[in-house]
Amino acid sequence: MRALLTALCAVSLAACADAPAGDEAPPAPAPVASAPVPTDSLPFFLIDHQAPAGAPALSRLDLDDPVARQAYFDQMHERLVREEAWVAGIVSAPGWREADAIARSTAGPDSLVAYKAAIAMLQHQLLKGGPDAGKAEAIGRYAQALLDHRSREGALMLRALRQLDGVWEDGRRRGAARASADRLGAAYVALAGCLDCTIPEALAGMWPEKRRASEGRLHDIATVHRELMRIVHEGTPMP
Repeated sequence: MRALLTALCAVSLAACADAPAGDEAPPAPAPVASAPVPTDSLPFFLIDHQAPAGAPALSRLDLDDPVARQAYFDQMHERLVREEAWVAGIVSAPGWREADAIARSTAGPDSLVAYKAAIAMLQHQLLKGGPDAGKAEAIGRYAQALLDHRSREGALMLRALRQLDGVWEDGRRRGAARASADRLGAAYVALAGCLDCTIPEALAGMWPEKRRASEGRLHDIATVHRELMRIVHEGTPMP
């Protein structure tokens, strides 16, 4: 964590050092402290995500106070335990409507636990069993939550989009498939270490241990990506 703060300070100093010389100096850059830090660059435990309704707010994290720091981590642990119990309630609910009522008790649609709820609802409640009146609306709602959270759950999105055929309008469904395929492509690049390589080419450049761990995952990603692109290209071409 201290390394993260040090890096931010270094970025600020570098920006000042690289300022161009001239008669008219360019406007001074905004101080780093006033600019939002991308969430993806922060440790997960520093993200101020919203907990289920009724959970106490976390104390402010003070890196220089060991007592306050420990209290923060204790509160975070307790919150995570509550969240896991809350998600377990969604999974074990007797029906999707009961599970939906639990999922809707989250603090807000942009919260991390709402994202966990969307995954649990789709995987354990909505995408299994026979047809049910009202289920399509719920599938669409939680599929949209995955899209809003820029999820890489490509296989789950593929299953949801197949259920939404004829429910979502054509362009929306194909646009969702395109977005999911793009994120899955990024996951492929991150794992394969190359942009345009085939699976055999990617595996050939890996150490044996990583090759054994990565081969099945790469094939899964490629299969889901191909099926998502089938949805993208079906029907009337997108404008």
